[in-house]
Amino acid sequence: ELKRILPENKYTEFQQQNFEKYQLKYTEIKVSAAKEIDFKTIKDKFDYADDFGSYYQLQVSYLLKFKHFGSREEKSEKKVYIRKINDDFQIFWDYKNALNNDEAAEPADKNE
Repeated sequence: ELKRILPENKYTEFQQQNFEKYQLKYTEIKVSAAKEIDFKTIKDKFDYADDFGSYYQLQVSYLLKFKHFGSREEKSEKKVYIRKINDDFQIFWDYKNALNNDEAAEPADKNE
């Protein structure tokens, strides 16, 4: 789970810095209907998943507007995996992207 790998405060700080730095704005957000998937499918993608609860897959697409050497836009589409336990939901995603891009939150020259 992300909580075991990246502390919530570090991830939140990373996201906040990027939102401010690049003036990020999400628009045209679309979410597909959730499709139930079997445990084997989720276990193949997330080795830490437990065989407990119901798992679903859905597609999320959006247009991201940001400033980086001028105004830019980028369309993105991602698969999202969710586990439902009673009335609670847990999102599964590839935490490695946040870890690999952690240096993006750090200024290249710390004296800036």
